[in-house]
Amino acid sequence: MSEIKVCQATWQDDQDALKDIRNQVFIQEQHVAPELEWDEKDPQAQHFIAYIDGTAVACARLIEGKYIGRMAVLTPYRSLGLGKQLLNAIEPVSYTHLRAHETPEH
Repeated sequence: MSEIKVCQATWQDDQDALKDIRNQVFIQEQHVAPELEWDEKDPQAQHFIAYIDGTAVACARLIEGKYIGRMAVLTPYRSLGLGKQLLNAIEPVSYTHLRAHETPEH
């Protein structure tokens, strides 16, 4: 069985893998214009990459701790639950999750 691992990533360190996945899914497959795909939010966003046996196959980003976007899974790896695993990795660091688990002040 293949090993699936989801990791937090940064644009500065992991942009090659992030760009490769998003290029394949959004630009090549879905025909999104490159100028619409790449924006100023990437360097500040929290990124997540799913790996199967060490190969980056899916990604997503979290903006300002509350907006999930740019979720992409390479075609051969769809229907493996990678989107759900990405969301499970994002939820604990999201602003919404943190606010929901705050203890009310008295």
